[in-house]
Amino acid sequence: MKEQQTPYEIHVFVCNNMKTSTSCGHRGGQHVVEKLKAIARERGWKPAIRVSRSGCLGQCAAGPNIMIYPTETWFSGVQLDTLGEVVDYIENLRTRT
Repeated sequence: MKEQQTPYEIHVFVCNNMKTSTSCGHRGGQHVVEKLKAIARERGWKPAIRVSRSGCLGQCAAGPNIMIYPTETWFSGVQLDTLGEVVDYIENLRTRT
């Protein structure tokens, strides 16, 4: 095992859990992560910013959920029409790092 620093300035986890009908994946999480990944490509966020699908983040009732590191910022109830707020947050965070 090798311990090392993360290679990303910002890492965005989007829940895509499909355990139950009320899970993030069934509430639009899959569409959110696909759109966010497309935005990351369009804006040239790689390699500094990584958008990853995640399993359950434990807050299904509030989902879809997004967790952003290193700030440990949590967005809940994210949909395609509200994704702009998350993108703005990431862009602002990006300019600070």
